[in-house]
Amino acid sequence: MTLVETHGLASMSDEAQLRWVALGDTTRQAAVVMLHGGPGLPDYLGDVAPMVADLAPVYRYDQRGTGRSPWRGRHSLARHVDDLTELLDAWDVPEAVLIRHSYGTDLASRFCLRHWRWAAQGARRRRPVNWAMNGELGGEGRADPLDERLADLRACLPARTELLGGAEDPRPVSALESLALRLDLPLTRIEGAGHEPWLEQYDTVRAHLRRFVQGSVGP
Repeated sequence: MTLVETHGLASMSDEAQLRWVALGDTTRQAAVVMLHGGPGLPDYLGDVAPMVADLAPVYRYDQRGTGRSPWRGRHSLARHVDDLTELLDAWDVPEAVLIRHSYGTDLASRFCLRHWRWAAQGARRRRPVNWAMNGELGGEGRADPLDERLADLRACLPARTELLGGAEDPRPVSALESLALRLDLPLTRIEGAGHEPWLEQYDTVRAHLRRFVQGSVGP
């Protein structure tokens, strides 16, 4: 099966322009959105998207100030949540499965807290890092830690939410285990994998993602 890749540039309400790419049949309403980590890195999930793009169209984008989404203004977590909201509208995606990595999980969590209605390979490819963005969003995140809002987050997470992580993630994985307990979510540990488990255990990650997406978007 040949998957068609579509590219576009979406204008945000503050005139920023975000570059996005979709893989698969974008006429299908239910979609997958992949949120990359950072903050300050461009999208790097191009190797992950084909794992599930035959099941539902997969959208990715460079967050503002990274990659092909230039931005010189200040950054805030609220603005980045707004970007995701406006992109979903621009893509005409009424329902989305959010697959997120690293900081992308923080972004998705804050999106769910604000918009609970929506909740129904190498390092060279990630350079240069936008350190100003990293510092601004990191500082705001520390001032408003998600740890203090886990009860609210648990109440507005989608019915189907799972955690997936590399057993050898130096972050460490114990933090993910604690989060799974506090949010009462299933956690799958990928043995022999670290912070980017699809690089070391591609087939295992692919199988888990396909099962999750199939269960979320249906046949």
